Amino acid sequence: MKATWNGAVIAESNETVVVEGNHYFPPGSLAREYFQPSDHTSHCPWKGTASYYSINVDGKENKNAAWYYPEPKDAAAEIRGRVAFWKGVQVGGGLRSTVMNIAENQYQHLAAFIRLNEEWISRYFAIEDADRALAANPRKVIDDGGYLFSLTLGDDVVGVCALFNEGAGTYELARMAVSGAHQGRGYGQLLMQACLSKLVAVKARKVYLVSNTKLAPAIALYKKHGFVTITEGPHPVYSRANIVMERDIP
Repeated sequence: MKATWNGAVIAESNETVVVEGNHYFPPGSLAREYFQPSDHTSHCPWKGTASYYSINVDGKENKNAAWYYPEPKDAAAEIRGRVAFWKGVQVGGGLRSTVMNIAENQYQHLAAFIRLNEEWISRYFAIEDADRALAANPRKVIDDGGYLFSLTLGDDVVGVCALFNEGAGTYELARMAVSGAHQGRGYGQLLMQACLSKLVAVKARKVYLVSNTKLAPAIALYKKHGFVTITEGPHPVYSRANIVMERDIP
């Protein structure tokens, strides 16, 4: 993947990461002679504070045309220090990239959705009747007005999450799973952010989830994103669940 401006290749890499449609290039891929640090900054609620570069090629300046997150929030850890472009910089072609993307309601990802969920469940608990029913007809999630999110690296689905439509503006956030080989990279944060953004977009009223208190990292993630405990104790559907959490959608 190449980034070009004013006839010069200013960055080139086969390891870009795509977030929200922008290719983030590793810092070592930049042609540094074209980059000048800028005092400009901007802030993203889930990625953090961005710093900027201006680009100068043959005496022509493109002010604040590149940005990066030197200390991103956990949800954007994958792009720490990586550089993205706008303002007329052309990005494309060249070397093949390993692209990270979050897709919505892709029927071709249903098999991966079930596989990743069953792998996760089997790691900690046992497969239950409700899990088997979902595996028998996973497209029901989408067909009933819900949403399925799949995080891909290249052609591989490595993380999934769903919003089940419960009606009257209420959704259940469920089935979040990331492959074992890709744990600890902030992908759960990215999937959570995708779900919450969708809930705001569709003007949902509230969202709830069921979990187990022994899953401390998951509970911490939910609390971080505003979920509060509604009930604790045995769940009527899932033997593995002992907590229900909920949050309103502003």
